[in-house]
Amino acid sequence: MAPDALTSELIQLVTAFQTGVATEDERARLERLLEDNPEARAIYLRLADDTVTLHEVRTARLQNESAATEDAR
Repeated sequence: MAPDALTSELIQLVTAFQTGVATEDERARLERLLEDNPEARAIYLRLADDTVTLHEVRTARLQNESAATEDAR
């Protein structure tokens, strides 16, 4: 599988899994890819790292907005 196609498929599968809408077939496909393909595991780890980073940015933004609201009172 071409790297771009693999990345696209993993993004789709991981997003479905993280949002709780993955079908059993999608979950099984993600599991197979991660078990069988070292490149898929590397991409998955980057996606997981990106997810954590985005969550941290969102949390910081919400905290900053909350602090600004409190300061404005």
